[in-house]
Amino acid sequence: LKTKPSLDRIQGVVFHTSAPFTAELKTGSAMLNQLWSNILWGQRSNFVGVPTDCPQRDERLGWMADAQVFWRTATYNMDLAAFSRKYTTDIRGTQVGSGAGTPVAGDLFGIYAPGITTTSSASGAGWSDAGVIIPWTSWIQTGDKQVLAQNWDAMVKYLDGIERTNPDHLWTKYAGIGFGDWLSPEGPTRYPLVATASWAYDITLMQQMAHALGKPEDETKYAHLFEQIKAAFIKAFVHDDGFVAGADPGSSPFGVINNPDAKAKGGDTQTGYVLALHMRLVPDALRPAVAQKLVDKIEANHGLLGTGFLGTPYLLAVLTESGHRDLAYHLLLNTQYPSWGYLVDHGATTMWERWNGDQMRKDPSMNSYNHYAYGAVADWIYRYAAGIDAIPTDPGFHTIYLHPAFDSQLGSIDFTYPSPYGSIHSAWTINGSTAAWDLTIPANTTGWLPLSEAEAGKYKLDGQPITQSKLAEAAQKNQQSGFVLPAGTYRFEVSDVH
Repeated sequence: LKTKPSLDRIQGVVFHTSAPFTAELKTGSAMLNQLWSNILWGQRSNFVGVPTDCPQRDERLGWMADAQVFWRTATYNMDLAAFSRKYTTDIRGTQVGSGAGTPVAGDLFGIYAPGITTTSSASGAGWSDAGVIIPWTSWIQTGDKQVLAQNWDAMVKYLDGIERTNPDHLWTKYAGIGFGDWLSPEGPTRYPLVATASWAYDITLMQQMAHALGKPEDETKYAHLFEQIKAAFIKAFVHDDGFVAGADPGSSPFGVINNPDAKAKGGDTQTGYVLALHMRLVPDALRPAVAQKLVDKIEANHGLLGTGFLGTPYLLAVLTESGHRDLAYHLLLNTQYPSWGYLVDHGATTMWERWNGDQMRKDPSMNSYNHYAYGAVADWIYRYAAGIDAIPTDPGFHTIYLHPAFDSQLGSIDFTYPSPYGSIHSAWTINGSTAAWDLTIPANTTGWLPLSEAEAGKYKLDGQPITQSKLAEAAQKNQQSGFVLPAGTYRFEVSDVH
């Protein structure tokens, strides 16, 4: 052009895989509303044929850890039933004869990092596990078992390869490149811990999928294998006082090289505790002590998170389930570095690869302002803050698992998710110490609201104590007390909310 064009001559075209966006969200936090927009734009610009790690850097490839940690969020945001089947086909295409794959699927050039070829037969813990986690996630969200049947043989082959080369049930051999807890501010977590926890998590998902596919022998096999891995993990990493031996600065050279601001140190890490708790790898009696060690680590870090790609997605859920909901909200709404709010306050309009991306301009080749991995936090917002969740015993939101985390720090949330059965709506507002919660359950589904006797005493349904309401049926499920809610629209009042 000979002259500078005026703005009315320029059009921006948004280009992404043609999967419809579905969820709607609004909260009482302007920061969180902007964060949600950033998450959507990060997904929109990276879901192009494959889920790329970033749309602007030299790779633009289907990195699998980014995908697997984000997939639960992604499947709420978009209808990904078809896209999941397509991408898992790509993942199966990376497998070699041993069952191992590479950290990338959709690798058109045979190169997944500068100077590193995909000819190695070793997988990458947390990365190649996407071949198990993404089919499971698609199934849990949609209830469609087809994606499980399509990937079953590949998943079995992958996990058989790990077991065959690690008969002591610690994943230390052929665990691939130790990317580990990528870009963790507190430094790398011991890679054998990360790898073994990832393996154990895969096995729990295989047990659920075997049950869904009517494979009782496999279900039993994987239940037994999980207990063996758990026992080995406890012996190797878990101490009697709840200490989890997490840090080994020399075990993850990539974590050090690509995170020069991380302080290599001995002792425990936040991610070590998060993985041990989330993957159910500590004795039940020790869970409160392990959770308290995690809380202590966060408090010692000035109330800030220290987790990277593999620890962050589960951090808030672990805190919430262990009775530390207030700390989960504190981390969610914080604006100090490192935090999601820090990104928003520093002008982010998509998710960053690094918590300190604004401080890494000196090395733009390894810094991205459009990486969706940390956007996995929306998973917690949907499933815990709004309380709309699916369960493996009745997936696809046929039974809607309701566990809203009311909290005055957020104040309000309004979430709508068009499930396979119709729109599910959850909206609550805090007034003083009382939450008003509006809930819509679509036709042909039921809601399951687990409440202990003490918790049930705080709930009123349409002005009556929930225990006296004819709309809610008291029941027991999986050794939990609670209430079954048929399809319909409900108004709850919940007292003693902080």
